[in-house]
Amino acid sequence: MSPFVSIIVPVYNQWNLVSDLLLCIERQSYREFELLLVDNGSSQGPALDQLSEGVRQLYCGAPGSYAARNLGASEAKGDLLAFTDADCMPSSDWLESAVQQYSRGANRVALVAGAVEMLPADATAPTLFELYDMALGIPQALYVKRGHAATANLLVPNHLFRDLGGFDSTRFSGGDTDFCRRAINSGAELIYCQEARVQHRARSSLDAHVKKVQRIKGGQLLHGSARTQFTSAVRSFLPPLRVWSRILRSPLLGVREKWSVCGLQFRLWGAEISEVIRLTLLRKAPRR
Repeated sequence: MSPFVSIIVPVYNQWNLVSDLLLCIERQSYREFELLLVDNGSSQGPALDQLSEGVRQLYCGAPGSYAARNLGASEAKGDLLAFTDADCMPSSDWLESAVQQYSRGANRVALVAGAVEMLPADATAPTLFELYDMALGIPQALYVKRGHAATANLLVPNHLFRDLGGFDSTRFSGGDTDFCRRAINSGAELIYCQEARVQHRARSSLDAHVKKVQRIKGGQLLHGSARTQFTSAVRSFLPPLRVWSRILRSPLLGVREKWSVCGLQFRLWGAEISEVIRLTLLRKAPRR
């Protein structure tokens, strides 16, 4: 019998993108699923037509995408939970590929992480900010090698999610890394599946990239052991040599584009240092 899947999508001020997501979900070759859209306190409500059968809309008043995912999971009917985001567009065989990968090991507890491809608005003329995401993006295969995965494309057994208490809902960033590592420590296996693909809209502005840097830094500095927090703070002041190296080695960028993207990374490094100071010295709250 095919496992039933609950697709869980937190939505925060991106309801204008959900119609494209719904089209992708409707085209799934795997049909044993439900879709839960969890509004996370958007300033503007959803502007959707009547929802299709099997699609439910929920509301989570607690801020943060992990809190929204937890609420969705608490209402889920599926044997498996499939996480993705409002700005993602899954391929038509996304669920089928992920479920097949999961089902290959009937006697194991496994999480399946799929590929995440960054998509510019215009593939013929991506902006500098989109090029940055295309070069660095969400390297899910690399993440899996390091023992974690992004919730932009992650399949989790429902029983394991419940047993581990779900995501840390106090986090605005890094909750997926924390959950994956807890799952692995409990004996679960984390598997990468290239065929289970989603496209993720590339960020198109400096502000969007800065907000991501600030959110990630808050997750690193306010959670985990004191040693981990201290190490993260110190590393923020070191030049991002590894990131520059990845940019310069990217096959997707031309020579001039590589240097431009490196320049953008320099600006984001400054935003990272500023956020460390804001969080540690000024004792400000983390940004969402």
